[in-house]
Amino acid sequence: MARLLGDQITVRKLVVAAFFVVAIAANACGGSGSTTAPGSGGSGSGGSGGGSSGSCRTFPTVTAATTTALGVAQSTSLTGVFDPTTAKSTVTTLFPNGSPCSTTVSSYRSTADFVDEVRVVPGVTLALTAVTTTSGGCGSSTGTVTFSYDAQRRLTQFASIGGTTTYTAWDSSGRPTVGATNTGASIANVYDDVFRTLTQTQINGGTRSVSTQSFDANGIQTRVVVSDATGATTSTTTFTNSSTATVCK
Repeated sequence: MARLLGDQITVRKLVVAAFFVVAIAANACGGSGSTTAPGSGGSGSGGSGGGSSGSCRTFPTVTAATTTALGVAQSTSLTGVFDPTTAKSTVTTLFPNGSPCSTTVSSYRSTADFVDEVRVVPGVTLALTAVTTTSGGCGSSTGTVTFSYDAQRRLTQFASIGGTTTYTAWDSSGRPTVGATNTGASIANVYDDVFRTLTQTQINGGTRSVSTQSFDANGIQTRVVVSDATGATTSTTTFTNSSTATVCK
């Protein structure tokens, strides 16, 4: 039972990324590791164009996610919405039996910032805060992630009660490439704009883990593969979207 619950929580950490770039929000619930900080960055210049048009963004509103780890498959469903009036996105996850798991509300300065997150793929992060509330099978808690940026609007830090990650180098599109956590873990991000992937390597206390995250032309996450220090795959998550919506600046 404990292992199954742990697998379910791992699913929750991953699935928010299927909707919006801010998978970092999973850290609000104490999550850490390579799967909780993908595709982060600021509003730099350069890089390849994203799949959504320059003034509009397409995002999923209904997604099914399946994570396979240790030979056990766990599924969850997600619903997502963006409110241009408040410039907030809301992602809710449910387990197959319909029981609640978590709701993450990400706040933006404007609708334009939400759209601009996918001006490159893999995308950037332009949220101000992300608040995650868990319930049911995911326990009961509320956590907030706060994002900080430099003068070029590149992500320099995100912090939650679970810890702080600080970035010190970025690529030409403003996406962070080098970072570290307050617990001593190092982070290295490599972006492939042609194949639309982000490979993140974390080393913590000599333990190495790698996550490879894939995105479609609209910047929507389609797959996450996590491997250990030996290169063996420890978990694979796939996302299937059945409904999308479009928001414009």
